Amino acid sequence: MKLGQPLVEDKECPGRYFVAPAGGTVREIRRGLKRRLLDIVIDVAREEEVEQHPSFDPHALKRSELVQRLKLGGLFTHIRQRPFNILANPAKTPRSIFVKAIESAPFVPPPEMQVEGYENEFQVGLDALSCMTEGKVHLIIREGTDFSPFLKAKGVEIHTGEGPHPIANPSLHIERIDPIRTPEDVVWTLNAHDVVAIGY
Repeated sequence: MKLGQPLVEDKECPGRYFVAPAGGTVREIRRGLKRRLLDIVIDVAREEEVEQHPSFDPHALKRSELVQRLKLGGLFTHIRQRPFNILANPAKTPRSIFVKAIESAPFVPPPEMQVEGYENEFQVGLDALSCMTEGKVHLIIREGTDFSPFLKAKGVEIHTGEGPHPIANPSLHIERIDPIRTPEDVVWTLNAHDVVAIGY
């Protein structure tokens, strides 16, 4: 098995794959109550092979084609949907998308560290997200940051926040910027490193 190769398909969303986090051999599949999948144990190979996907320009694809690429690459497992904070349904177009580039929980690396070295991939990820909604992509950053990829991000609306935890809570951002009024209001949320993964 290759790193990034589809490992498990979500039966509630055909085509949404959870991909292998390592290259090697599946040693064990652990199941729980009612055969619920708990763990997949992989023996990591000395030299891991990586599943390669062709690069593409997100603006050159239709939304449906972009959704298929993200599902196959296992990237829809990084996107959460509000209300209810569940995995995003690719069939529903979000009213808006919130990217959290601010952290306040204990022991979480700052988002600048998560993006550093992958500045181009971060912008490509933002470009892809902007093609997924007819609304806005909101980028939430910490007040006073001087990190250029956040301050000069294109195709997004930038908001700042300051203060202690829970200033980095996406529910707080949504409530202050674009409140959810009904269960039909679909909003997606991601972290900065999720956007890097999409761009990569």
